Amino acid sequence: MTTSSETSHRKSAESRAGGHERPVTKHLMEPELFKEFCDEFTREVNRLRIERGADLEGWRRELERTDRELDKAIDAIPQGVRR
Repeated sequence: MTTSSETSHRKSAESRAGGHERPVTKHLMEPELFKEFCDEFTREVNRLRIERGADLEGWRRELERTDRELDKAIDAIPQGVRR
């Protein structure tokens, strides 16, 4: 349910935007601007995927290094017991 205060704020914002009912929606539906938005959105999604992929690769290397160190420690245990 919309209160009269909310309606008043909406009408005020619309009047400041030139009196159009939904200026932002109309503006975003212009083909050139919509294409620009889609292109920028795609670039950002790709950047985040690359960044996440780099993080995953670093974590994989760290896991491999940790596994090697654990293998060395486990191999050293019997040698220490024999002494």
